[in-house]
Amino acid sequence: MPTVTYDSGDLRMKRFLKIVGIAFLVLVVLVGGGIAYLALTIDMEQVKQRLNTEVQKQTGRELKIVGDLGLNFFPWIGVEVGETHLGNAAGFSGDFASFKEAQASVRLMPLFSKQVEMSTLTLDGFTLNLHQRKDGINNWDDLKGPGKAEAKEEQAPKGPAGPMAAGFLLDGIEIRNANISYREERAGASYSLADFNLSTKQIGLKRDIPFSIDFRVDLSKPSMTGRYDIEGIANVDPEGLVMVRDLVFKSGIDLKGQAVSHVATILKSNISVDQKTMKLTAAPFEFNADLQGDGLPEKPT
Repeated sequence: MPTVTYDSGDLRMKRFLKIVGIAFLVLVVLVGGGIAYLALTIDMEQVKQRLNTEVQKQTGRELKIVGDLGLNFFPWIGVEVGETHLGNAAGFSGDFASFKEAQASVRLMPLFSKQVEMSTLTLDGFTLNLHQRKDGINNWDDLKGPGKAEAKEEQAPKGPAGPMAAGFLLDGIEIRNANISYREERAGASYSLADFNLSTKQIGLKRDIPFSIDFRVDLSKPSMTGRYDIEGIANVDPEGLVMVRDLVFKSGIDLKGQAVSHVATILKSNISVDQKTMKLTAAPFEFNADLQGDGLPEKPT
């Protein structure tokens, strides 16, 4: 009858690994429970008040978080901010900036391996109002940091560079209905970037990143309204080429009081930039334009 022998060293190793596994599981449960308890006991209204106090202390402006404020700790470290308003500078009315919703989070566990994995960054309904009065005073100068000389004095001495992330991955970017306006009273002019939307797929270095952008531009001097659509596939190599394949750029521009009243363009190309030589290549390159207006010899051109 054959005899069976057991290696006591193997048994000890299995027992050790089992104990380590149980200990790790208990640690995860304890940490997860503690984080859950912390998340449930934090008073978000107090957090809002503290944020408002700090912003007012640093900028002299009022911050109002009207919507919900949420924090996540596990398995994602993240924040969700509802409708928020930042007050204007003294002597200006309305909000300086606002948004309806913003979300950002990073996965916790990969950070221990120097991997940065983020969820989709979301910004909805962002609005920025820039305004310069006839006396030359604007509503953003008070937000500037210290001057160059002061900033240089406060700059801490540079030490050795910290550890770089071994990898970076972002699920995507979603910017919806963003609007930026600039009004200059002295010139009697106004400019705006409106209905700005940006959407991307997963973002990482040396990988294809499909994207799409659309927005509208309104100018009062000259009187012009332009609509633009851009899409393509980007790929970024930090030490090599920055490329955009299958690029399609479309625009439709309406002009008032000009010889040309409407311009429609379509550009299609593959574009690359060599970061070492700064050489830009566009091949193939196709560009079409359609012009309309009473000042043209042929209608349309």
